[in-house]
Amino acid sequence: MDLSLPFAVVHFVESEEIEAVPVKWIFENDMRQTCYWPNFRKSDRILQAVKSMQNPIESVWTTHVINVKNTFSTYDEAISNIKHFEAFSDLEAEFTPTPISKSRAGRPIKKPRTNFDEDCVTSLGSNSVEARATLLLPEFPKLVSTELVQVAREPPVIASCSSNSSDTEMFQGDPSTSVIFTDRCSHNCEEFWNKFSAFQTVCVRNFATIQANQTSLLRMMDTLVHANNALVHVQGPPISQSRPVFGFPFDSRETLVEFDTKLGSDEAFRNSCVKYLASIGGNDLTTAVYEILKKILTYKLAYTFSFTGINGKGCFSSLELNDLIFEVIKLNPRMVNETMITVRKKIQSWVQHAGDHLPKSEKLGTRRTSSTEQAEGYCNGYLMSIL
Repeated sequence: MDLSLPFAVVHFVESEEIEAVPVKWIFENDMRQTCYWPNFRKSDRILQAVKSMQNPIESVWTTHVINVKNTFSTYDEAISNIKHFEAFSDLEAEFTPTPISKSRAGRPIKKPRTNFDEDCVTSLGSNSVEARATLLLPEFPKLVSTELVQVAREPPVIASCSSNSSDTEMFQGDPSTSVIFTDRCSHNCEEFWNKFSAFQTVCVRNFATIQANQTSLLRMMDTLVHANNALVHVQGPPISQSRPVFGFPFDSRETLVEFDTKLGSDEAFRNSCVKYLASIGGNDLTTAVYEILKKILTYKLAYTFSFTGINGKGCFSSLELNDLIFEVIKLNPRMVNETMITVRKKIQSWVQHAGDHLPKSEKLGTRRTSSTEQAEGYCNGYLMSIL
């Protein structure tokens, strides 16, 4: 065989194994093909030596008698053909009681099993090839007929299930013998036919009932559809109710106080305002409260308030607006468990940090206006006390 290609698939005669080896490991000894094999303990080192085509160490590596099956240009190609040669090579020509479980490279050996095992051979009572190749089957059971009787008579007349019994002929010709049922079997068949006829009657009756119910349901559905269509044509267009103008956002204290007073006196106005502010929404309590307050009043107006009314600022906690915001929050399905205390804390935080969104010049102007109004209030009070 031509050994010009780098890898070969060989058959190790002694151990009955198929392996891929480099061609440089193969040599002839006494007119027999021989192959070097590394004596490494770990299979990884053996695999690395095969892939890298390592030069054999003649003084250390062992030699084995082989048969070269075929040569290949790459290691992967040789490995992919190992299973083919394992299946179609003449392996295990002689019977070995102790088969080798793994190959030299650590792979499980797959050998063609052409003979019986030792236990099977022993049970046959002979070690010859004929004994191993013979397969004894159990005897076929004998048929014991108890219900059937062989008689020589005319074939029986069997009624057809259809109305025209003459259209179908069950038997053709005139056989000399035929198998007929005994009286016991005929009685069982008659009983079965009676039960089947009753079952058939019940099925037909139930099917007719289902059909009648379906027809009634379809008629009722048609009536409802026609009535709905007639109602739609009769009704006029829906009357659109105009939403009141709230004037958001408020930028003066007077307009805010006027709005707050109207919330307590006009119930319809309050409900409209609640529905409108509830449409703003929010994923959490902080976002919802802050967005509602930004919608109602500006940061500049909020800076003139404090939640408790200290430092000469307006008292935000006394406004009806706090209860309005709580009602709006309770309509949000994500915040149905919130309380008045938690909502008021968020309102207080927003009013307290409203000045953080204003430039420094607007803060100073707002402070001067508040101080002037406070001084005027003190003066008016002092004059009234003197008078």
